[in-house]
Amino acid sequence: MGIYISSIEKYNNKKQLIRWDNGIYYPIYNSMKRSNSLEVGIEVDDDVYEELYKKAVIYAKRRAAYLLKDMDRSIRNLCTKLKLDGYCPEIIDCVIDYLVTHKWVDDRNLAINYIEYNKHRYSKIMLITKLKEKGISSDTVLELLEEIEYDESVALDHIISKKGYDANLDDKQKQKAIRYLMSQGFSYSDISSRLASFDDFL
Repeated sequence: MGIYISSIEKYNNKKQLIRWDNGIYYPIYNSMKRSNSLEVGIEVDDDVYEELYKKAVIYAKRRAAYLLKDMDRSIRNLCTKLKLDGYCPEIIDCVIDYLVTHKWVDDRNLAINYIEYNKHRYSKIMLITKLKEKGISSDTVLELLEEIEYDESVALDHIISKKGYDANLDDKQKQKAIRYLMSQGFSYSDISSRLASFDDFL
């Protein structure tokens, strides 16, 4: 007994999005549609269906490899990209399992590298926010910050130095400096303590 095609929709100029009656869907090239005489409502033999499915998984893996070529990505980011490319959850799970098994993706290492590179630039809150946007959980980031022995005061001092904040600022500039540092995720108490080292800063 074969599988029926529920729908075929144009995906782009080169591909069609095919949906099967078992809930599976993925993009196929126009040439594959023609060569296999695929039309809505027809029954496709199991061996043909399996061959098309295997090719879809291969294309999805190639797409993931391309996405990883120039930058590290989190699992969530890759899932989002593949979903936008028209792949169903079953194929995406298959691809992610493959990538994790072969250590092509590792959320923990991605987070460690990001923290090490940016620990002098961002507050704890900002690091959590940035990595959360990349698909890394807050709990994971907090755990890694503790392991790495992240020192937020180093980041605060770096930004203060980079922005040129010193005791020569007038009252308006002082308040602007405080607002900026708070917007970067540093607490008012930490900012106050650090800037209090400047004579009469506050």
